[in-house]
Amino acid sequence: MNLTLNSVNWREKFETENVLGAWTIFWDTINEVCDQYIPLKKVREKNRKSEWITKKTTKMIKKRNKAWNKYRTTNSDSDYKAYEELRRNKVVKFIHRDKTDYHRKLIQNFKHRPKQVYSYINKMRTVKNKISHIIRQDGSPTVDDQEAASELCSCFSTHFTLEEELTNPLSSGSGLHKVSVTEDHVLQTLLKLKPDKSPGPDNIHPMFLRETAYNIALPLTLIFRKSLGEGLLPEECKCANITPIHKKGLRSEAENYRPISLTSAVCKVLETIVKKQMTTYLDSEGIITNHQHGFVRGRSCLTNLLQVFEDWTSNLDEGYGADVIYLDYKKTFDTVPHKRLVNKMEHLGFIGGLLNWLKDGRTDGQKQCLLLPSIRSGHNKN
Repeated sequence: MNLTLNSVNWREKFETENVLGAWTIFWDTINEVCDQYIPLKKVREKNRKSEWITKKTTKMIKKRNKAWNKYRTTNSDSDYKAYEELRRNKVVKFIHRDKTDYHRKLIQNFKHRPKQVYSYINKMRTVKNKISHIIRQDGSPTVDDQEAASELCSCFSTHFTLEEELTNPLSSGSGLHKVSVTEDHVLQTLLKLKPDKSPGPDNIHPMFLRETAYNIALPLTLIFRKSLGEGLLPEECKCANITPIHKKGLRSEAENYRPISLTSAVCKVLETIVKKQMTTYLDSEGIITNHQHGFVRGRSCLTNLLQVFEDWTSNLDEGYGADVIYLDYKKTFDTVPHKRLVNKMEHLGFIGGLLNWLKDGRTDGQKQCLLLPSIRSGHNKN
């Protein structure tokens, strides 16, 4: 795949194309390479052995089965004792040891591979939770996946804040109007992608992007520059595959599900580059207050708690009381008004071509729910 991608003259192919045309060429080329070199394999779930059983244990299990078959043929006490010796003293101990070692490795690698731990836990659950019947507004239940997906889509889209365009011009023309994208920026971001993440609507897997990073860094750099220069994004970067995750309460109520969006991994690379330069600008201008601990590098809930705990302690030492009020906003991130958010970014100094790019990347609630996938595992219907 790398040899094929390296032989493509991307500059020549993109020379007369805009960002949408360049993206189409790149996407078609990637699909052709994947279809040509990535083999398909049919996995038989019923015949799969436990992933934690070692080869040594597998050989011992085969030896035990052979001893059992011999006993069934001869029906002698000596052959049965040989079978019992293998089963109790070796096979059972080997299986218990393998399982214990596997659990220990899962715990040790939890920080770096949490998805593997949760996947194993879900496999061990005897009761599989699937969305089968969602109660509609009229009180009737849905009868299939398509109706349940439509009902969840309608529920999720109602939470988005839709408002008219806000036009409040800047008082000053200074600010960040352009983001520079270099091939090295793209390469380093590609190499940091997590290969176990799922692809978005474009079906380009993060593992593919990371393994071919050195050969696709150039075309992606050219596409990203065109995107920022023209203020346009491909449609695949504006859509998301949405998976409903149960959060609380009855599973038959759509309000009790949280929408998790799987977006394009390619777009995430560009977003990471843009976000770093926007954050650098905000820090240099002193726009982010020191009281902000969420979504700030080097700060977290822990640093926030330590600071506020110090304030409480000082007040109590001085003889004052302390009243604490906690606010929990319902559907916080689902109700962010995108038009108002873009308007606020303009006031913070993001102007020019960058602002046009941010406006084109803005989406509405209905648009974000266009690609709601099937809600049962193993289905590929949209």
